[in-house]
Amino acid sequence: MDIKIQNAVIQRTIIKYERELKAYNQLINNRPIAQQLFLILCNVAGQNHDLGIDTNIEIQNKLKIELLAMIEKKNVSHYQEGATEFDSRFITQVKKIELNYLGNTDVFDTDLSNSIFNQISIEQAHNKGNVFFDEYLRFHNVNETKKELILSKKPKQFLNLPEFDFDT
Repeated sequence: MDIKIQNAVIQRTIIKYERELKAYNQLINNRPIAQQLFLILCNVAGQNHDLGIDTNIEIQNKLKIELLAMIEKKNVSHYQEGATEFDSRFITQVKKIELNYLGNTDVFDTDLSNSIFNQISIEQAHNKGNVFFDEYLRFHNVNETKKELILSKKPKQFLNLPEFDFDT
């Protein structure tokens, strides 16, 4: 009887080690996917990494399609379109705005010709918001146009409506 119990214990430990080995092998097999997912998240967050991970575009495109499908709750039909749609939605595109920098020597220059209002166009000032745009217009002495109401010359029409007595 002791041999049967020992064999059962040995069988259970073998099954346990086989499960652990499968889980470990699954982790090893998922390592490239996890690395590419890390690179995608770095791109979405706009962060740089110094880990020396090689990019695999095929795996990244598959992951982007899966992420987009999870977010949108729909299946993406075309492989490349899904990846480009993910990139256009979530990866931030940094636009560089070039301004004329005065340099360290002219930082405290109070000459109004060097004002930021002289360095940008009216469209750029409008895009920065209402407060900035109002200051821009005030700086360039642009007054708002005065609005006048034009009254119509038609007489007002009065309607005689019947009166109801609700008290009776």
